Amino acid sequence: MSVDKEEGNMIRKRLTPAERKEEILNISLRVFSEKGYKNTSMRDLVNATGLSAGGLYHHYKSTVEILYDLMLQGCVYRENKITQSLRELTEPLSARALAKIIVDKALDSNPFIPVYVMFLQSMQEDEQLLCLYQKLKERSIDHLTQMLTDHGCRDFSEETWTFINDFI
Repeated sequence: MSVDKEEGNMIRKRLTPAERKEEILNISLRVFSEKGYKNTSMRDLVNATGLSAGGLYHHYKSTVEILYDLMLQGCVYRENKITQSLRELTEPLSARALAKIIVDKALDSNPFIPVYVMFLQSMQEDEQLLCLYQKLKERSIDHLTQMLTDHGCRDFSEETWTFINDFI
């Protein structure tokens, strides 16, 4: 909860809608990691955020929406790591350089990994999450294709792009 102390009293700090959503996502990431996605209800998130039910529902209608936004944040995190690695290249992108980027990404301490694993497990039993996964996968392949194409990888088949994306 974002609060300011003023003469010993706790008062709620007014956040912009974007800041409030970011706060909700950060708290949700923690709660999902502690309780598991399947075991977390909107009531749990109301309690954890300190918001009213209406305040939380104003930003998110379900844990699925929250999980999706967390997955988008994870995608952006991964894309930023790959972009940073590509910028640091001192030679043209080669198979060896791409392999190093993949290994570095795999060894990175990505804070979204626990919730991503929960997402993958939960989507096996939830058609809505499976649809969101397909949407996220298409987005990721498009971004990865663009990033690597910009660095000289142009001769890959659609299967290869999908494999690289899935591997990363």
